[in-house]
Amino acid sequence: NLNATIALASINKYENNLEIRKKNLDFLKQSVIIDYSFLEHDNESSYYFASLLCDNADIKMNKMNIGRSYPLLHKTTYFCDKFHVLTNAERIHSKICNVPIHQNLKEKDISFILEVLNE
Repeated sequence: NLNATIALASINKYENNLEIRKKNLDFLKQSVIIDYSFLEHDNESSYYFASLLCDNADIKMNKMNIGRSYPLLHKTTYFCDKFHVLTNAERIHSKICNVPIHQNLKEKDISFILEVLNE
């Protein structure tokens, strides 16, 4: 079955890609010179982003040309009638910086991310 063959090949590739993403995260953590608070990944994480807390997250993400991947749910159309203000969520959201760590990053990409994080 062609679908099963594709799925098996993808599983093997996934494990390799996951290890690359984990190494990229470890490299970033070891290479930043500012003491950021990186959010921990659990065993089920895909390791596509490294999330860290910083006071100027929006500025750093803009310099890296990264948009916010996850909006505040209470501000989306579906939830806006149910929740009005979630002060803590809004306060912390502006401090979360999601940095790519996926397996397709080139050395120059990682260097640029580090340059922005270390400013």
